[in-house]
Amino acid sequence: MTERDTKTNKQIKIKTGFVLGGMDVLELEGGCWWRQFAPLARIDDEVWADAVGDAEIIVAPAGYPLFYAGDRCRRFTILLEGTVRVCATGRRGREMVLYRMHAGQACVLTLTSLMLGGTYPVSAVTERPVRGAALRLDVFRRLLDHSPGFRQYVLECLADQFHQALCQAQELAFDPLDVRLAGLLYRRFQEENQLRIEITHNQLAQELGTTREVASRMLKGLERRQLLRLHRGSIELNNTQALEYLSQKGGELLT
Repeated sequence: MTERDTKTNKQIKIKTGFVLGGMDVLELEGGCWWRQFAPLARIDDEVWADAVGDAEIIVAPAGYPLFYAGDRCRRFTILLEGTVRVCATGRRGREMVLYRMHAGQACVLTLTSLMLGGTYPVSAVTERPVRGAALRLDVFRRLLDHSPGFRQYVLECLADQFHQALCQAQELAFDPLDVRLAGLLYRRFQEENQLRIEITHNQLAQELGTTREVASRMLKGLERRQLLRLHRGSIELNNTQALEYLSQKGGELLT
């Protein structure tokens, strides 16, 4: 084992009586958590080795608001497990999903808030239980200044989440509602890699910017065509290829 590994390969333990924004915090004295993600595993410098040794592990349940628009950002967090939905909310409460964070990624809006010294312009909510590694502001800035591998990782996160936001904007501008519903469902099934996902008609309606009644009517149309089976609080996939086709062609087929 190298000196660098010895520095960061210690045990994870609960730091009792300490919370970060309502979340439980685990004290991470190493654990080599970064090695499970290729972009992070490629980083090889002393600045990164020191940073991961100082990281804290945060955990939060599904449905937990990690931050709200207007909150000040104090840490840079890398998601290790779970899924986080980043969204903007209009004056009337209508929600628009900008992108989702998955394991191995970091929020680019956290990056902009840290660098500009401002507040979050959007909100983030956990969709599944999450675990993340949080870096202090001074550690984050030192990494940006002195770790080329970390800067590359940040740029990759920026490119991926910008692409998600761009695709979302294109769908809102150009795709009819039924195509967006099929595309949303197809992506969710692919992301969770399961034939049954937990999601309600109301949640789908919020993401699509429509009413629950309209979303329910289109979902029942998919069920009649035997693409899906609707359950209370969940949806089961019956035909992956047909759903993918409808997400691309759509039109009048879902109504």
